[in-house]
Amino acid sequence: MRLLFVVLTVLLLPHASSAEAAHPFHATMAELDWNSESSCFEVALCMPAAVVEDELSRLHGKRISLDRSADAETLLQEYISSRVSIATQTRNWSLEWVGAELEETNVWTYFELCPQQQDLAAVTAGIAAGTELRHTSITCRLLENRPGQVNLMTLSASQRNTLLHFSGTQIRASLDFSSATTTTAAPILTD
Repeated sequence: MRLLFVVLTVLLLPHASSAEAAHPFHATMAELDWNSESSCFEVALCMPAAVVEDELSRLHGKRISLDRSADAETLLQEYISSRVSIATQTRNWSLEWVGAELEETNVWTYFELCPQQQDLAAVTAGIAAGTELRHTSITCRLLENRPGQVNLMTLSASQRNTLLHFSGTQIRASLDFSSATTTTAAPILTD
């Protein structure tokens, strides 16, 4: 599963950051790793920087440059917070912003998604057992106005991995580890 993430990142993201007319396909890649000590998913999200700048500019009615706009990281954090979430029943998990890193063609964002205290026992038990987290879903609406947009997420917890695929028409998925593959591979993204 992690090999698939690496291959897709290498193949898709360089094309996703090019001009829209030349490359009408857009993709984001995210890795969500469950940290049993903090009881949160640690998230590393990679998006094409030029497309993110266009999206933020469209939403705010002014040109946003990720490397020159003073409020770029705040706007990016607000954008991510409004577009990526996990909820148990109707309670959204908290999103704890860690930071962002701008590379030549991509922007990496880092944050944690943590369940509410009243859901913590059920969530940790479901993850440990490798089952579906009842009444828990993940929503991803990144760059949803772009035709052909694809958002891929790999979720890793208790040595199980699952790949989620989101698009303009598919923005929500259950958190279900019951059909996930089992692995002992080390994380792709390390400190």
